Amino acid sequence: MNPNSNILVFALKCMVMSFYFFSVEAQQAREILAPVFTLGGSMNPSGYINEFGELAVQPIYGETREYLQGRAPYRKKDYWGYLRQPGLKAIEAQFSAVHHYREGIAAARMGMAVEGGWGYVDSSGIYVIKPKFLIAEDFHEGFPAPIVTG
Repeated sequence: MNPNSNILVFALKCMVMSFYFFSVEAQQAREILAPVFTLGGSMNPSGYINEFGELAVQPIYGETREYLQGRAPYRKKDYWGYLRQPGLKAIEAQFSAVHHYREGIAAARMGMAVEGGWGYVDSSGIYVIKPKFLIAEDFHEGFPAPIVTG
């Protein structure tokens, strides 16, 4: 049996959510994994393929997003965490919502919007700006976009 046949079968069963590594930003950062999920609905397991279309991370997550700055958000049940390449957990799933890392910091929310606010975490998942904002955007040139406090 051809060892690549499993990859081909997987590729036929999966839908590529994004080939983020084709973007200029991701190419420059050498982000080489793209999220994929199995067909049949958004609740199906999600994983990653590499730039050759080969399965790089088994589809064991509820949802995966693109890698950016060496981290990718993933959802396990109702909570979000971050993976580092190649699919290793960097931060356990503990947030109710997250953004991508920008300049080494990511917006993350604990609880629902009425319970907890958005704050900013470093690459280890520690809040460097405490959760107190109703809305949070990505960092750009050392500062977050204007945000609204609760």
